[in-house]
Amino acid sequence: MGYVRLLRRRPVLALWGAQGLSVFGDRLYAMAIMWLAWEKSGAAAMGLVAVAESVPYIVMGTVGRRLMDRFASLRALAAVDASRIVLVALLPVAWNVFGLPAMLALAVAVGAAGALFDPNLGALVPDLVRPSEVQATYGLMDLTGRIARIAGPGAAGVLLAVMPQGALFWLDAATFAVSAGVLARLGWGAHKSAPTGKRPAAPETLGTRLLLRSHPATGAAIGVHGVGIFAQTVSFALPALLAARFHAGAGTYGLILATTGAGALAGNLAAGHVRLPSRLPVVYCAV
Repeated sequence: MGYVRLLRRRPVLALWGAQGLSVFGDRLYAMAIMWLAWEKSGAAAMGLVAVAESVPYIVMGTVGRRLMDRFASLRALAAVDASRIVLVALLPVAWNVFGLPAMLALAVAVGAAGALFDPNLGALVPDLVRPSEVQATYGLMDLTGRIARIAGPGAAGVLLAVMPQGALFWLDAATFAVSAGVLARLGWGAHKSAPTGKRPAAPETLGTRLLLRSHPATGAAIGVHGVGIFAQTVSFALPALLAARFHAGAGTYGLILATTGAGALAGNLAAGHVRLPSRLPVVYCAV
């Protein structure tokens, strides 16, 4: 019921809806581009696309802090989603005209947009609620991603069976368009309600090294979390392997991707409402 109570607030509901569309678009895009790469060029192309999408996150997380700070507002995030409309819509055209190199270049650009969007949206969430509600709000936002892990690939698999691949990318671009519109509206409302006069001083930021030295437990948790994400890279290959083994098409590929998100969705419904254990890293490693 905590989620329902939060969604009664219009800003939270609007932001959750915008994030939901954006994440759903991400999943549609990931399913479509992976299947396109697999169908056109095989497993090697799938691996290259996965790398092309991931590299911008690494670069932004290590040396792109100043650039990240420039997008720490709702209106800036609306511009990021607007850029993804163009990039995603161009993907099938780029593949047909220029082949794999063009698709990889656009995948890097889409990955860079995601690397700017995701952390900044998460950083804006605590400003919408009281401190005691931050955990539940993060759980609500994470719930969107869990649902999209099931609905996105499943929907993409069905749509690929009944429409051309290019149309799926255009539908994906439409989800980013709606998200951009909602974020722009929220950002405009926040800008109008902000007090006029002297601009408040920017909050002090800590360098990565100083932050990790000051909080070694946080550094260890980030490292363990990174190992866990690395171990999940098998999820890129497993659906294609099973689809190929059963001589199946895009529908089965999307179904396999969707089933991998069912447990994550169930886990979120518990994680957003339970009290955090005192030894959270130990519990995380055990899970």
